[in-house]
Amino acid sequence: MDALTRLVARIADVDQEAADALRALEGLDSPWTGVAGVDECLRTVASLAGSVVELHAPAHGLWLRASATRVDPIPVGAERHTSGPEHPLAPLEGGVGFLLRRGDHDDLLASVVMARAARILGPLLEQRRSEVAPADTVHASLAVAVDADAGPEDRRDALLRLRLRPETPVVLYAVPGPRPSLVEPPAWSQGGVSRVRPASELPIAWNEARMALRLTATGEADDPGERWVRAEEVGSGLLALAAGFVAGAMRSRDVVALDAVGAPDSPAGRALTAISETTTIRSAAERIPVHHSTLQRQVKGLERELGWSVTEPAGRLRLDLAFALRRLERNYGRPGLY
Repeated sequence: MDALTRLVARIADVDQEAADALRALEGLDSPWTGVAGVDECLRTVASLAGSVVELHAPAHGLWLRASATRVDPIPVGAERHTSGPEHPLAPLEGGVGFLLRRGDHDDLLASVVMARAARILGPLLEQRRSEVAPADTVHASLAVAVDADAGPEDRRDALLRLRLRPETPVVLYAVPGPRPSLVEPPAWSQGGVSRVRPASELPIAWNEARMALRLTATGEADDPGERWVRAEEVGSGLLALAAGFVAGAMRSRDVVALDAVGAPDSPAGRALTAISETTTIRSAAERIPVHHSTLQRQVKGLERELGWSVTEPAGRLRLDLAFALRRLERNYGRPGLY
């Protein structure tokens, strides 16, 4: 029997609660060994203290509530408990905040655990700040927030620095280049736009915006099409097509046929583009512009060359897919799009 065990046994004869706290201290180093972050530390505190705990660290923009199994941000405007007999606290080192226990009484064991955790949390918070606060905080935070491989703790911190709650609705923009944006870029640039999603789904929104960007065109005569593509408008099917597209893997016969009919800026190419972007032959003729009967005659010849009808619903869909595949083929490997 070692000295600490003998001491615990002697104290137990006088004060069982004190003995339990001291016995906890004896094995207290083990749960903290290898604690790598704030979330893990808070879960450990809640487990050892046997109650929910809260971290209030306004200097770091963190208000967290933890149980033994999970850690959640305390929403802006939600009730934040203050210290008192029902909610004893332990100040963090450096005065950056405090750890608060939502217990119904202040037992000795919980107090010991809280005090130990408060000493550990200070350095963990500083470590987190140094790791995720480069000079360009907004871009760096957004890069973490859209990273599907980032841990939930890092992503939550990034949202806090961006002043976004997990449930805040956001739209994400992708332009040629590696950086996502929460601000709409200039109209003259090419851009992909995500669906409206809660900030907690920014990785999904970033993927949507990037796939939509791959479906864009320059809008010039030799690359007709939309400069801006919205994920909500093109739908999940085309986004999935963009995600899985690999140039050269198997070139579509419809794209080959489309190229054989004529270049995008040729009369045939302009006619097919107008048909794809409008709903009727008449509206397509107005866009070119030519008389609608002239376009009707031209369409019959184009259909013979293509090998399918472009005026029937199924044929129109086939034409739209051929245009989308050709655009993906041209954009494949372009810097900033892949």
